[in-house]
Amino acid sequence: MSKKENYPAHYPQERPPLEALLHYISFLLRYKYFIFGVTSFFAVSVVVFSLISIRLPPEKSYMPNYFESNAVLIINQDTVSGFDSILTTLGVSPDMAAEGLNYGDLAMNVLHSRPFLDNIVNRLNIAEKYNIDENVRTKSRRLLIQNSNIEFDMRTGTLQISYQDIDPVFARDVVQTMVDNLQEWFQRWEGTSTQQELSTVRDKINEVSVEIQRLEEEIKAFQKEYGVLSIDQLAEAQAERLSDLRSQLIQTEVEIKNYAGFSNIEDQAIIQLQAQRDSLQELIRQIEEGAGSGSHKLPSLEELPELAIDFTHLQMSHQLQMRIYQNLMEQYEVQKLSVTASSVFNVLEPPEIPEEKTGPMRGELCIKVTLVGFIASILLAIFIELIKNIKNDPRKKKILKGEEV
Repeated sequence: MSKKENYPAHYPQERPPLEALLHYISFLLRYKYFIFGVTSFFAVSVVVFSLISIRLPPEKSYMPNYFESNAVLIINQDTVSGFDSILTTLGVSPDMAAEGLNYGDLAMNVLHSRPFLDNIVNRLNIAEKYNIDENVRTKSRRLLIQNSNIEFDMRTGTLQISYQDIDPVFARDVVQTMVDNLQEWFQRWEGTSTQQELSTVRDKINEVSVEIQRLEEEIKAFQKEYGVLSIDQLAEAQAERLSDLRSQLIQTEVEIKNYAGFSNIEDQAIIQLQAQRDSLQELIRQIEEGAGSGSHKLPSLEELPELAIDFTHLQMSHQLQMRIYQNLMEQYEVQKLSVTASSVFNVLEPPEIPEEKTGPMRGELCIKVTLVGFIASILLAIFIELIKNIKNDPRKKKILKGEEV
């Protein structure tokens, strides 16, 4: 006996491929009106649905047209120092490593930071426009982020900011406000950083100026006290004066000896010469011991080396402070010029009012819904055919009811 002869009579035998294909085609032809009707119903419904959505005002439409405005910025690729502290001021947790991050990364964090979003929300009255009544701040931020698309391309250094809304003018205004606020933030941040640096240099300049003034006052006091411009002049003048006095003293003593050879001791000329000698000796002693001379003080010979060292130190300190002052002034002027010399980003494409909608794609929706209707009609026809077969076959009815065959 063959294998097929062992099968029960009710067991369905395998059909050839062509016969199976013809069977399915005949099945579809039997339900062609049903399939066509269901598919047409889906197609007409979605077309009517789309037409009504177009006719309704955007504020009331269940599927309004959306318009997207965008701007493209070219970002400076330099790295940012002090990134953690900047993120902290933005209210952003700096979980990422700050090393190697550039202005593009900083701009992305600024655009998603809470203070920045709150500024946009307040300027454009987001809560009022979208009728947000509860959790106004949180929902306004979330809605602004959901409708925005912010992307930074590290390779080209471009930052794209876009916003989607049913109002094309409002979409443009949101992007423009974001760009303006980002520029203001960077200008304020750069200005604050630069002003802090300028203030530090300016304070140091004032400090050095005070020190220079103090040293100059000490030098002036020294020159006024001793009546000379430098310690070298003082030593030279004092040496010359001592030399003159000693020469006069020697000459006076010679004259006394000469007179003493042929005059008595009571001679008036000898008395005057002796008095002159004593005066010269006293004056020499006073100069050597540092006695005063007129309105200027004359230091002693022992004090001259120490005074020379002190005055030299004053001059060296003054020259050093002057060099520091000159370097600080050059640095200060360079920093003032660099305030306007650099810019973090430039606007490559400013936002504009979009003329064409970006969504929804109603044509694609109609095609997809029609295709779904076609597939659904076939599945429904198969289900109907299955029900008919069960009703016309008592054995299958028993199986469906759980009765033994």
